[in-house]
Amino acid sequence: MWAVLNGKQGVKEATRERVLAAVRALNYQPPATRRSLRAQFANVTAVIVRDIRNPFFTQVSSGIREVMVANGRHMLYYGSDMELEDDAQILELFRYCHVPGYIVSAMDGGPSLDVLRSLVDEGVCVVSIGGALPDLPTPTVSIDFRRGSRLAAEHLLARGHRRLAYLAGPPKWTDERTLGFVEALLRHDVPFDSSMIVTAGISIEEGRRAALQALSAPDDRPTALACFSDFIAMGAYRAAHELGLRIPDDVSIVGFDNIDITAILGPPLTTVSTFPQEIGRTAAHALLRSLRGEADAPNGQYVTEVELVERESVRDV
Repeated sequence: MWAVLNGKQGVKEATRERVLAAVRALNYQPPATRRSLRAQFANVTAVIVRDIRNPFFTQVSSGIREVMVANGRHMLYYGSDMELEDDAQILELFRYCHVPGYIVSAMDGGPSLDVLRSLVDEGVCVVSIGGALPDLPTPTVSIDFRRGSRLAAEHLLARGHRRLAYLAGPPKWTDERTLGFVEALLRHDVPFDSSMIVTAGISIEEGRRAALQALSAPDDRPTALACFSDFIAMGAYRAAHELGLRIPDDVSIVGFDNIDITAILGPPLTTVSTFPQEIGRTAAHALLRSLRGEADAPNGQYVTEVELVERESVRDV
């Protein structure tokens, strides 16, 4: 093996290929290489987020960076425009570099989760934001999605709306938010019907299409839309404009996340703030505690607050 790794002559080509294949399969590194990489990346934190297009993750990353800089650490940032299940290769690259700590978006399964399991087994510290990683005992920073969605719906109900629709995100991310919406209806004795839930997605265009679907029946049009995210709400703004509907006179809209741009929409968007920078700061502090081997929160679970931010996109009925 050493003859192959050191480029010595006289090794049969077939033997050389077998050795190199084994090296690649086992992710083998000579001891000197491992020591060098560990030293170079000892103060580095890898931050891998799910959707680079969403300013929510930019604000989360800002909170992480604030804490890391204050503690003399550097960030390797990777933002995907796809789901994390497709990003196993970038995790393998950071693994090769012996990065000691990771902050990642929540995921349900796939190759990326398999790599994270291997990293945790190797003693690497991992913190998840947005939800727990299946079967991995890692610290988790979660949002009280259920309460936030309930706050949004209850605000609409308190303003007199009774014909509501909920523009939901991808099914695997929306259970708690949908429950919060339904709970608000039941608490106010408003009958729930499955047609009130319209699956949208995560992008502005998906929000636009879902809103067009929800608002397509003039005789039974909802007077208000509660949205999975501010991006979905922005899509609903576009749909309302296309249909000639005024916000909030013809349709009221509530978002979720409170990304910066929502304050300058026309009209400014009422939304649920999840305090994304605080999520980032909480995740960063949790990772630093793990790296130092200090005790974590009970069960390693942190749940951040949510708060309704009332602006001008909701009217009284």
